Amino acid sequence: MIFRFQRFFAVFSARNKEFYRDKGALGWSLLFPILIIISFGYIFDLDEDDLYKAGVIGIARVSEIDSFQQILVQEKDAALRKLSNHSVDIVLQPESAGKIQYWVHAASPRSAVAEKLLQSEAYRNPELEILKNTVKGEKASYIEWLFPGLLAMNVMWMALWGVGWVIVRQRKLGILKRFKASPLTSLEYLLAQIVSRLVVLSVTGGLIFGLGHLIYPFKTSGSYLDLFLIYILGCFALSALGLIVSARMTSDELASGLLNMISFPMMFLSEIWFSLEGSSAWVHSLARLMPLWHITDGMRKIMLYGADLADLQGSILTLVLLSLIFISLGSFSFKWTNQ
Repeated sequence: MIFRFQRFFAVFSARNKEFYRDKGALGWSLLFPILIIISFGYIFDLDEDDLYKAGVIGIARVSEIDSFQQILVQEKDAALRKLSNHSVDIVLQPESAGKIQYWVHAASPRSAVAEKLLQSEAYRNPELEILKNTVKGEKASYIEWLFPGLLAMNVMWMALWGVGWVIVRQRKLGILKRFKASPLTSLEYLLAQIVSRLVVLSVTGGLIFGLGHLIYPFKTSGSYLDLFLIYILGCFALSALGLIVSARMTSDELASGLLNMISFPMMFLSEIWFSLEGSSAWVHSLARLMPLWHITDGMRKIMLYGADLADLQGSILTLVLLSLIFISLGSFSFKWTNQ
């Protein structure tokens, strides 16, 4: 059947109206991220965390020092890049027995505290000689590091439930059965659901971004256009993921359980709340298979470190590929009814 814009736009408009007329869902989608910003930015002083990470250049940990979580990094440039990006708090390079060269971030309070810990180790061990170097860069607080992850997490909840759970509910209520009897095609229906969700996520994301700036002013070092593009790609990929869950189900309870089973591992492995530095290699590999990790990492690099789209080619290609896979699987297996 031929694609008709009028039919697509009718479903698109109806879905938008259904969302913004639900004042509870609309208010919570805006209120929840703002409450997180206020809580973490003003109530909890998370920059005083007592766990400090040291990137150790070489193949063995520094046995004389036990004040840090030591993370092995084979190349010096990679270690210093992690330090400038605030992924580690200090970099250590053993020169010889009892002699260590170290680097700290000139603008990082955590790096300054890590240096004090290292100096205290040297004071307790007179045979330990330490040589100081500094890396220049801009200061980044925990809330600035956290904010891109909050945006991405909000996208995940609104995309998965706004597409996946809504379609299952409409199938259960018999709405899709009525759509099947109309000239509306499955392509028009599914495309309307995804595009409607992209519009909603764009508007709510912009509002959260603006309100976040008012409550806790933070920097955006990179291009706002690049930030918007990586955000939209993430929205599209996560919305398409919701199609797979909703393709055939009629039980909204089962759909809700499956969506939670998908979303919680993504949330904990996508570096929303904490960095994965020091985790096993398989954890990093698993995280990079998740669209949420790529949107979080991409927005964080643009906002904090001034990255551009050329620097994020891997994440962009992954999000596009995942979107195509999710849409293909969801569309191929989609049924109007369970019969």
